[in-house]
Amino acid sequence: MKIFTPLRLISLCALAATPAFSQATFTVLGGNGTRPWSMSPDGQWITGWDFNGQFRWSSGTGFDSFTGAANGFPDIAIGGLPVAATLINGGNEEAGYWTPTGVTYFGGIGGQSGTSISSCYGCSDDGSAVVGLAWVNAGQAHAFRWTSGTGMVDLGSTISNRSSRANGVSGNGLVVVGWDEMSSGPRQASIWPNATPGPVLLAPGVPGEAWAATPTGSVVTGINADTCFRWTQAGGLVSLGKLPDSVPADDATGMSISADGNTIVGIDGNSFFGTPFRPFIWRPGAGMVNLKDLLLALGASNVAPYALSQAVEVSDDGRTICGISGALPFGPFEGWVAKLPEVAQSYCTAQINSLGCLPSVGFTGTPSASSGAGFHVTASNILAGVNGLMFYSTIGANNAPFLGGILCAQPPLQRLPIQNSGGVAGCSGSFDSDFNAWVPTSGDAALVGGATVWAQYWSRDAASASTTNLTDALRFTLWP
Repeated sequence: MKIFTPLRLISLCALAATPAFSQATFTVLGGNGTRPWSMSPDGQWITGWDFNGQFRWSSGTGFDSFTGAANGFPDIAIGGLPVAATLINGGNEEAGYWTPTGVTYFGGIGGQSGTSISSCYGCSDDGSAVVGLAWVNAGQAHAFRWTSGTGMVDLGSTISNRSSRANGVSGNGLVVVGWDEMSSGPRQASIWPNATPGPVLLAPGVPGEAWAATPTGSVVTGINADTCFRWTQAGGLVSLGKLPDSVPADDATGMSISADGNTIVGIDGNSFFGTPFRPFIWRPGAGMVNLKDLLLALGASNVAPYALSQAVEVSDDGRTICGISGALPFGPFEGWVAKLPEVAQSYCTAQINSLGCLPSVGFTGTPSASSGAGFHVTASNILAGVNGLMFYSTIGANNAPFLGGILCAQPPLQRLPIQNSGGVAGCSGSFDSDFNAWVPTSGDAALVGGATVWAQYWSRDAASASTTNLTDALRFTLWP
């Protein structure tokens, strides 16, 4: 580990002005045995069920209980209405819309099993397309998609006498995700592109289910065999594995995905033979992390006494998550909503270089104390062909004049190896440091999950009065 602490810098610490950075928050919904199932794409509304039936909740309005709702899997549109749910109609269960002023029943596809005609599992962002399961006959069901223009459309199955189900739909309503039954009985992860009948199998012959898609349906998540997967048209199905402390009996299922496809939340464990269920979050660079551990690392200390068991939904921006606490499958249960801070935040003021360019820090990936790769701290608008390095503090931010620029991190400072900016001419140079790769080789005992880092780049600028240049800075907290 390199320690870079010039004595004249230490006297500048008194000038430090620490920016205000947000932490994670954790809020219990209250209510009567609440079990959230879905959330509006903007993270403002949550729906699910409790001992009073199905409910709709927001932080501003609290709870609305559904009248005439059956047990099922409701979903909620942007703005909190409509709610797509399974409703009671004349003693039978049907998918439909609920609003405070009334209900709309969708009917079925010709069959019935007991009192069930159809069941809701999801809706598009605006609520105009609803998907779920409808009965062909008493022993066979098919995935369906409903709109006001088409009514309920049977999406079929790959084998004529087997079942299928839609678990969700893309935000634009055009890509349906779910499962299709093999001839031998197990389910296979499936999608219905362009909302047309006939499932496309994502991993033929492998047990699994697809549970969620991005707004355009370009990225899908769910479970394949016993691990969470992420599917894209270009890359196919990629296993994301399980939580690091999982045992062979555990299953990991991706339940929801952010708009950019880079945040997945879900559940890992086994009710009877493995690890008790717990929620996870996955992001590039960090891998799969226990969500409770992450919330504690990011400052939400009030989550400590709760036994979080499942994360069911994440907002489009990847920062608001709702889920359930309580031991599955028996409970007792309590719903919650958590909000994550931004992955990283820039602060401080960059120094204009001798060519009049303003350098700028950036990042890709997620900072992690354990992943070993995948969080790149970058600098652009750097003079071409000059040497420079990234340095950082785990003590705090700074705002002290130094060598014609601003020192944005408090000493003592640790520095990464020198690199060359490359580029062709002018300000076409750049720097790139993978901080996750640095962590295990740095020897810096402060770089653990929950540690906050304040990072900045220094580079040569021979034509400036100070012969150096300083960028603005980046603040981030390491995931466990």
